[in-house]
Amino acid sequence: MLSKIKENEGLLFIVKIITVYIVWTFIRETFNNVSFLEPIWWSFNDYFAAKYVAVSSWCLENWFNYDLIYNKRNILPSGSLGVYVGNHCLGISAKFIFIGIILSLKGKWFHKIWFTILGLGIIVLINFARILMLAKQLTEGKHFLFDLNHKYIYVVFVYGVIFGLIMIWEKYFANSK
Repeated sequence: MLSKIKENEGLLFIVKIITVYIVWTFIRETFNNVSFLEPIWWSFNDYFAAKYVAVSSWCLENWFNYDLIYNKRNILPSGSLGVYVGNHCLGISAKFIFIGIILSLKGKWFHKIWFTILGLGIIVLINFARILMLAKQLTEGKHFLFDLNHKYIYVVFVYGVIFGLIMIWEKYFANSK
């Protein structure tokens, strides 16, 4: 059975994706459920949430002239309920899955390193754009789009971008000599 999987590149790719997802789930659940690791996990998430909030708030204030207040996890534009940046909003799962898939594919390690850094940068930019978009939706009265964008469109978009990056990898770097 293992030899059949290795012979079929499409099936092997699916097995790699499932394996990366299982490894990620195990790591995340371990950090969330082992008492001495949980504070490390929360500190890690708090650090990145604070960075996302700080940069997004700066953009909202300086590019869009928003009057707002913010802290480590919240952006509160005047006249809105605000945006809370939860752990799931940080894109850590998407980043880990992207890294795991690229590292598991064929190709030179030099290319894997710079391509992974590029991909992570793209995912981070998408997250910033997401936070900005959600804050603008809340302040401009488009509340009905908030849940749709927050829960569905962003997820489809970011994983579509990851899939596109994987296709670029496969086309240009997987078999590079």
